[in-house]
Amino acid sequence: MKKLSILFTTALLFFFACQKDAPAPTADKPSDPKMAAIESRLAKALAVADALLADKDDAAADRNNVTLPAGSVNGLAAAIAAAGPGGKVTVACGNHYESGTVEITFPVKIVGQSGATIKFSGLPDPVSVPGLTSLVPALFVHGAADVKISGLKLKTSGGDAVCGILLQDAPNAKLLDNDISHFQFPVYLAGADNGKISNNDIQGLGSGFAGGFQYGITVADGAAVLIADNKVSQFGTGIFSCHKDGSVLRNTLNDNTVGILLCTSPAVFELPDGSISGAAESSNHYLVSKNEADGNLWGYLVIDGAFDNVLFKNKASNSGLYDIELAGETSRFGVLSPTSSNSTVVSNGNLNNMLIKDCAPGSVIIGGTLVDTNADPCF
Repeated sequence: MKKLSILFTTALLFFFACQKDAPAPTADKPSDPKMAAIESRLAKALAVADALLADKDDAAADRNNVTLPAGSVNGLAAAIAAAGPGGKVTVACGNHYESGTVEITFPVKIVGQSGATIKFSGLPDPVSVPGLTSLVPALFVHGAADVKISGLKLKTSGGDAVCGILLQDAPNAKLLDNDISHFQFPVYLAGADNGKISNNDIQGLGSGFAGGFQYGITVADGAAVLIADNKVSQFGTGIFSCHKDGSVLRNTLNDNTVGILLCTSPAVFELPDGSISGAAESSNHYLVSKNEADGNLWGYLVIDGAFDNVLFKNKASNSGLYDIELAGETSRFGVLSPTSSNSTVVSNGNLNNMLIKDCAPGSVIIGGTLVDTNADPCF
């Protein structure tokens, strides 16, 4: 187990905190109707996730099809305008170059052929000291529903940048099958109800960068978002899921400080319109299931007012501290954070080795191996 002092090096990651002296789990198992409801919800969510993996474009359904040829320079905005609302831009195989942000303000598909890479320059560098951060993105979707971005490799021309894809007031957006690297905040949702983020490969700048102040996928504002089948590695937080009613399924989280975090995103992100984005609500009524976390300090951390969430049959290995922690009220990271509550955790069968620290009221835990909070107190 890594030294406890590692906790304090991650203080700036959260701007919130973790635990107080803990009650014991409130029940040995949820009622059969509750389990049936969880399994029914999971089956429906997995069906949607499977459909996303099989998602194919029907060109005949698009109003207008425009191809962005290989070697293009600052050509994406014009291609989007030419495709128009309901149209499609096919980004040809090869390298494309963009300087600054490309805005998307109406429904459109942007689909990359195999090997299509867009390299961005002219974007702000990552923020090395956590604090108020202007999210100036490579791709900015705002005021537009039903935008789809798929099959692209998105990176910088050199060095790193602060933000990859920013969704603001962009319901029903789909981000599918993309490879995103060299961004501090690769995917940030600031208003994207019913968004779908599936099968992306997202690499960070190293989990220790800026005290861990970098998140792979952030849902600050977006109800009923589905995050499924992504590979997320080398972040302070791999998947930072706030707001409500989301599903986080079958993702692989490697070498992050926290694999999946259910909490309240700090209000330290300035959007291009000058407004400040933070979590619309602390994480609530999330379904987190069938994910695999390896080599993280925490596999799954529930904290800072998160409530009524379900963690159902997730895997974790080589966790530095705990596979799952349900945090109570705490000032562990220097700021008083309210307790999480009413989590349901199912880690039975071949998951009984999952190490679970429970310091939150209302917990219902089936299976796993509970930390003895007399020997390892909540604080």
